[in-house]
Amino acid sequence: MEGPQTAPPILLIHGIHLGRFSWAPHVEILRERFRVVTIDLPRHGTLADIPFTRENLDRQLKYITKEVLDAPPLIVGYSLGGYVAVLVASDRPQDTQAILICGTSVDPAAWRRFAFRSFMNMKMRLSPRLFEFGSTLFFKATLPRDLADRIISSRFDQRAFEEAYQEFSTLPFGPMLASYEKPICVVNGEWDILFRMRPAEFAPRERDLMATIARGDHVFPLRRPKQFCDIVAKFSRATLHARELL
Repeated sequence: MEGPQTAPPILLIHGIHLGRFSWAPHVEILRERFRVVTIDLPRHGTLADIPFTRENLDRQLKYITKEVLDAPPLIVGYSLGGYVAVLVASDRPQDTQAILICGTSVDPAAWRRFAFRSFMNMKMRLSPRLFEFGSTLFFKATLPRDLADRIISSRFDQRAFEEAYQEFSTLPFGPMLASYEKPICVVNGEWDILFRMRPAEFAPRERDLMATIARGDHVFPLRRPKQFCDIVAKFSRATLHARELL
């Protein structure tokens, strides 16, 4: 946890195969104005031996919001972390100030559930070594070298893919936000076609915010941390201003 104790709190939740370390550049930028908390999700980093289950997620996030922070945070979730953020907003909205999700505005349901299941089946046919080889090539081709090297060397249990699928593939994440009364911001990369298919469903109200980043793909928040942090800070200011008007 970094930043002034009295500053507005922000909780950053990473994507799959990453870890809290992937937010390091963002923490450096945000910590002057915010109280910033990062976590490792189950099956990642320091929690690589912990199964990725809803129960474990709830226990972890309840501890952060109740015991670590003095006030409900703005929750920023990227990719898998975005689905986790929606889950918290739906299950325990009182423990959130607002949510910003990125690379998450599509439900893994209907035919998309079949697509995710097909990916899982393909992955299971590959040896762990071959899958990691493909992942290494992807990270090195799309991310800054130091971040790619950190991801490749970090602890990660591949069971996270199957466990996340089992926990999340039947949940209607878009409709789950329908009853969330606090501010929502949905951010997507222009080229992240798969994960920005239904942004309006994830930000259904006129007062919700949506941003599409020109020439941005699924990993743009990791490649362009300053731009992403500017969006986070702007949304936080808008949220605080809206509260002052109430």
